[in-house]
Amino acid sequence: MNLSPDKSGAINQTFVGESEIFQLNSKQKLNKSFYRSRLPHLVPTGGTFFITCRLKGAIPMNLMRQLRNAKRTEQERIGNSKRTKAEQQRLIKHQEIKFFQRMDAVMDCASGDGCVLGDPTVAGILFKYLLNLDGNGFSIVAFCIMPNHLHLLLSLGTQLYDKSGRLKSTELTEKEYKPLHEIMKGIKGGSARQINLYLGRTGPLWQKDSYDRLIRDERSLQNSLGYILNNPVKAGIVENSSDYEFTYVAPNR
Repeated sequence: MNLSPDKSGAINQTFVGESEIFQLNSKQKLNKSFYRSRLPHLVPTGGTFFITCRLKGAIPMNLMRQLRNAKRTEQERIGNSKRTKAEQQRLIKHQEIKFFQRMDAVMDCASGDGCVLGDPTVAGILFKYLLNLDGNGFSIVAFCIMPNHLHLLLSLGTQLYDKSGRLKSTELTEKEYKPLHEIMKGIKGGSARQINLYLGRTGPLWQKDSYDRLIRDERSLQNSLGYILNNPVKAGIVENSSDYEFTYVAPNR
């Protein structure tokens, strides 16, 4: 997969399968949508995203509150500074990344009830479920199943094409398109049902909100892919990323 912005800022995406190559026409506008639950989400149509979903209880609520408050305080300080708007936006974006890194570091050190994905059978259920869904409204680039969270790199660009590989009309895309939050609702809901059935329990498995970041170019893609592959090493689970059983990278990567 190749991602690179053209001169207008639209993203060209090439999806290479075993026998098909899909090229996103740069003349078709990527309509940007935005929604907010607990976190703000920028989700352009047909975009590629790095997503982190955490299990319910993966981070104690009081600690999560401290992390959010620290982020909010720092972003308010930046917003009230005399820096230019562009510089403020750059620093605020940097704070979002730092918030994610702190949150991920906490999860890597956690243990207990919020780590059911540490059970190889449970992780295997999620692994197979994700692969079975691949191609149904999204294409998986890579994922890593950690004991209490999931890192997922996926693209919604395949929804912009019909079965023959031709670019859909804007009208048809708008009618049939499933946005990211619907895709993630399906992934979380379906996997929760299967895992809860195995564990003999009911109730929420995943934290309601997810962290997602738009992949804007090839560099961002490679950074996210590297982060996914290195997470089990960083968490001290394995010494080499290739030794981790529950990491997947699409064959064309």
